[in-house]
Amino acid sequence: MGSARRTGCLLLVLFAWASLSGGCAARQDSVEQAPSSTPQPSSHKTSQATDPELPTPHAGSSGDTAAHGESEPTSTDPKYLIRYRVRQDGPLYFVIENDFIDHGGVPGFLSYTTIVKDRRTIIQTVEPPAAPKKRVAKTGPARLLWVCDRYEVTEQGMKDKVKFDSLRDLYPRAALRALGAVPGSRVSFDFTPTGHAKNLRIQPGRILGKMTRKKLSSTARRCEVNQANLTKLFDDLGPLFIPKLPKAVGESWTRRRKEAAKSYGGAIRDYTFTLKDVRDEAGHRIAVIDVRGDVRLPPAQASATTKANQTSPRSTAKAKRQFKIDKKLCSGSIEFDLTDGRLERLTLRRALDLSAEMESKTNRKMSIETGAYHMLRVAVSKTPPAKPMIVGGPKPPPDEPEPAPRPGVRPVPPRNRGRRPLPTTRPHRGDAEPPRVGPTSQKAAKPAGTRRRPRPGRAPHLPRPSTSPHRAPRTSAVLPPRSPSQPTSQPGKTPS
Repeated sequence: MGSARRTGCLLLVLFAWASLSGGCAARQDSVEQAPSSTPQPSSHKTSQATDPELPTPHAGSSGDTAAHGESEPTSTDPKYLIRYRVRQDGPLYFVIENDFIDHGGVPGFLSYTTIVKDRRTIIQTVEPPAAPKKRVAKTGPARLLWVCDRYEVTEQGMKDKVKFDSLRDLYPRAALRALGAVPGSRVSFDFTPTGHAKNLRIQPGRILGKMTRKKLSSTARRCEVNQANLTKLFDDLGPLFIPKLPKAVGESWTRRRKEAAKSYGGAIRDYTFTLKDVRDEAGHRIAVIDVRGDVRLPPAQASATTKANQTSPRSTAKAKRQFKIDKKLCSGSIEFDLTDGRLERLTLRRALDLSAEMESKTNRKMSIETGAYHMLRVAVSKTPPAKPMIVGGPKPPPDEPEPAPRPGVRPVPPRNRGRRPLPTTRPHRGDAEPPRVGPTSQKAAKPAGTRRRPRPGRAPHLPRPSTSPHRAPRTSAVLPPRSPSQPTSQPGKTPS
């Protein structure tokens, strides 16, 4: 019995040792095979990630197209948001200068060139918001006011040079008389952070000079204060160059604008803006934006007034005038203050010269040339620009005489203040028929002893006695009635 018990215990010990050694080996094998037992991605997911037909995101998909040849910036580069911020810490002073040059004609026969340069000083203030009837959120565009403090303009055309300065001249000369409404004009509008101006209200200034028959040239009309000119100006000051998303240094974005013209139909201008640098200047971050562009003509379109199977001389003449671009220009630079959220400086240069071949009535080939140049310069500061001291204030300019009326056109007579023309029997000199004198124009004689009734509330009109000492009233002696038998005078004697 004792040996059997010892044998059984030995077998139990051996079995326990064998089981322990087998478990340790199994655990070691599982540890060695653990890296290879990770779940592998299914074939469906792998094919979905590498499918070329599905859209894959890329770094340049920001909504604005990038310029060709520009290296894409890394994700570590800081991006800057270009937005306007309206501050009520004081007025801003804008100095806006425009240079317009229009030229054209037929080489060898006729040519013209008109140059207009103007400079206006604008004071920008923030209008206080009106008290709303109901409580609403304060978010929304700010209401700004522009007041033209000074205006200077110079025009050089076919005749002499004409100048006007609102500080020196009381009103412009007759050739620029309509531009006298620019100084003192007031424009109020709603301004958004992206530079859009809405709800414009224009109040032109007062023209002090007398009216004239002379009109502004087509080049000078681009300086007037009206809805069309202000819309173009506000587009250049904000919506044209402000991007939709933040940009890093080196990134570019594009804009497209259509320009209408009567002579050649219009043009399409593509702008490319590049954020060149962001520098620190007196504690302000200034973003420097480079401007480049290209100009092209839209495709020719058929005339809407001509039917499909019908041709007219006018449409044939238009079809022969196929304009081509001889010279184009689109460049500039912009500096924007990111700290204050306002424009610092802006310069835009745009030009387009065109020419077209045509045939005259004698089948002679001729060429027509037309072109326009515009340079816009804007400077913004918190301090007003310097003004010269004018002794005695503005003075009226030496105005030129009015143009003579055309032959065969009778001048307009002055207004008759409600008075009827007096009848006359003198011979009339002129084209108008003299007034008729006859029983139809004479009034019926009033009976003796009738007087005009006085108006209610007025005293009756009485004849005023004469008070002149040197003029005495005439008196005649009253003679008795003469009998028919009494002679009137004695013969040989003169009546006394």
